[in-house]
Order: sequence, then C-alpha cells, then structure tokens
Amino acid sequence: MLTPLLVADQADIWRAWDTFVPVKYGVPRQAIRTNVLECPALIPEASFGFWEEQRLVGWVASKAPPREFEVPDPGRAHLTALVFERVEVGRRLLVSALEALHELGYHSVQFGGDWRHFFAGAPTDWPEIDTLLESYGLDVTLEVVDLVGDLDRYFGLPPELAPEFEGVEMRPCRRDDWMRVDRFLAREFPGRWRADARAKWEIEPEPVFMHGLFVEGDCEGFAITQKRNCKLQIAGMVWAPELFEVPWGALGPIGLSKEVRGHGLGDALLSSALLALKRGGVRRCLIDWTTLGEFYKRHGFEIFTTYRQRVIRFP
Repeated sequence: MLTPLLVADQADIWRAWDTFVPVKYGVPRQAIRTNVLECPALIPEASFGFWEEQRLVGWVASKAPPREFEVPDPGRAHLTALVFERVEVGRRLLVSALEALHELGYHSVQFGGDWRHFFAGAPTDWPEIDTLLESYGLDVTLEVVDLVGDLDRYFGLPPELAPEFEGVEMRPCRRDDWMRVDRFLAREFPGRWRADARAKWEIEPEPVFMHGLFVEGDCEGFAITQKRNCKLQIAGMVWAPELFEVPWGALGPIGLSKEVRGHGLGDALLSSALLALKRGGVRRCLIDWTTLGEFYKRHGFEIFTTYRQRVIRFP
C-alpha cells in the first residue's frame, strides 16, 4: 500500500533505511529528521512510503530548492533518497514520485545533489539503485566523488608549495568574524553554501566549524569543518559514526573569492583547515561531492565513493 511519507513514524523510516540500504551508507536518526522530515525543501506531495502487512518496506523523498536559493535550474526537483526492500517496491516508489513531480510542474528530476543531501548522485557501488534509475530514463550527466584522508599522516603543505601572498591570515573563525564572512558568502557563494553556513553559525556553540581566509582583514575564503559532536551535521557528516572506526570528521564546502584564486591559496586554506581538524582530534577526514579529485589527492586523499549524477527530463 502506498501512502504519503509523512504518515510514517520517524522510527519506521529510519528502520527501513537501516535495513535496506548498504551498511556503508548508514545514517543516524538525526539525519532522517534534519534532511527529510523537517527539511523545508521536502515536497510532501511527491514523497511516499510503501507498506506490506503494516511494515514499511520502502520509501522515497522528493525535494526542491528553497525559493530564496540562487540555483541554475529552479524547475528541477530532486530525489533525496529511494529506499526499498525489493526492486519491484523501488519501481513503484520511483514511478509514483516521478509522476507526482511531473504533475506538480517540474521539468526534470535528479537523484541526489539536493539541499541537505545524503547522496551526491547514484553510488556506483550500489548497483541496484543505479540500474533502477537508468531503467527509468535517468541519464548520467556527471560523475563526482567523495574522498577520504588519513590525518595521522598529514603534516601540511611542503615549504616549496606554500604561497607567497601579502596580508593573508588563515584560522578558525571567531564570533566577531561573522559579518565579514557573511558578506563574502553573499558575494561569492549565495544559495545553499551561505544557507548552510548561516544555519550552523546559529546553532553551534562556537564557530570552530568554519575556517576562514582573511586578506588585509577581509574574508576571501572559507571551509566548513565538522566533527561528530557538532549539533547540525551536514554534507559529509550525515553518515553513521561507525564509518571509519576512528574519530573522524568532514571538510567542505570550501571556496575562495575570484579575486584571490590562482595564487595557491586554495591549497593553503585546505591545509590549514585539515591541520586544525587534526589538532582537534580528528584522525580521518571525509570530503564529499567534488570533481576535484586530483586537487585533494595532492593532500593525501583517496577516492572513497564515486557517484553518477542521474537526471530525467520530462517531455
């Protein structure tokens, strides 16, 4: 029986995920609440649960970018998750979500890559879902990766790679930095990056989650860094804490203003942020959803997961 997803209990929704999704992609209950049930981007009319004998055997959740986000394609919806016990259940949920989104006026649908996402796309090491999406016309538009690095063996940039740039300071942000950081984000990265930074700034006890790059006092770069004890876990921190069996954290998004790119400051900011995580007790670090694999490999990172971003366009 197909029902609206929000009819289901949070415990049932999480239990279905925990039972039917590969162990590598386990998530804490908090992530189900933050990224699905209480997410302002959720489209309830296109999010469904599937029941057999009073047991939830699958669910699908659809999202759209919030209106205030500057996105390249506001007519595109996203499937944030598709969970199923058997392929026939997955088919029913997928078709129902696609039909509902079409009727709501969306012209295309992408799996993953949504605001407060779990997946950057269809994981290539979860062939059941990748094959199912392909069979219903969701074509590959891009491949992206998650990477992981061992911070126990990370000691920063070699001296010969350190940039020479006057007036640069890289450090964890303080409370009194926020106005400068927000001006930078509004100018360079409006939309989801700014929204996530603002949300974390409001809820975390101290803004140690953000590393800033300041040039002559102005913010010209940032990197969000997270540990397991952060209150709002986003991006790479949505996965279950047992993922690496050691204290681990996440880095990203990370970005520089256009004015300071091309001087090696991206490497320097990444190195400074990673060393700060290491000093905070993080032993492994996950960087999610990027096409810049070679950039991160220079800092000892290796590919952890590859995703195929799949999209269907309605006629």
